[in-house]
Amino acid sequence: MTYGYISGKVLAAHEGEATVLAEGTGLGLQVKVAGAARATALPGKTASLWIHHHITDAGQRLFGFATTQEKEFFLTLLKVDGVGPKTAAGLMELGKDALLKAIASADEKAVRQAPGVGPKLAKKIILELSGTLVADDATAPGKKAKKVRTPDDDLTDALVNMGYDKDRVRDVVDSLPSDVDGVGERTTLALRALARG
Repeated sequence: MTYGYISGKVLAAHEGEATVLAEGTGLGLQVKVAGAARATALPGKTASLWIHHHITDAGQRLFGFATTQEKEFFLTLLKVDGVGPKTAAGLMELGKDALLKAIASADEKAVRQAPGVGPKLAKKIILELSGTLVADDATAPGKKAKKVRTPDDDLTDALVNMGYDKDRVRDVVDSLPSDVDGVGERTTLALRALARG
């Protein structure tokens, strides 16, 4: 059996790993959440995740994403020789559009911000994907660059979708300390601030 989609209550979440009680099964599944899903797969909340079921001789792991587009992007990253699921998930934490822009502009330093990505792998990622991925045509001659989405944009959208006031969410996210850069940590701080009103 392979999984493609899971919806259910999040029983626990820690450092990008979530235990999701799949609806109607009584089965708690351990899922590595990546991208925007990290901001919504929180304990006590209901998460709906598109799943990549990664199977190797060493074992199996589930990777969950908020949208099919994020899942497809993850699978594209896996096509690069040397990029495994853990590295691909780390690359997605940079933000999809920010990563695409870095690839399009051959910005090795930006790509190396992802955990586990050294100079050689950064060059390989840029080389193998620069011809197939385009960052919203932001670097194409004669085209106006579009605003590059950041992880905070995804966090803002996720919190608004949870029912919080959009203007209040923006104020809270904008006020988060710049030295706290982990998606999970920023999400926790934002929720605490919103809970205080």
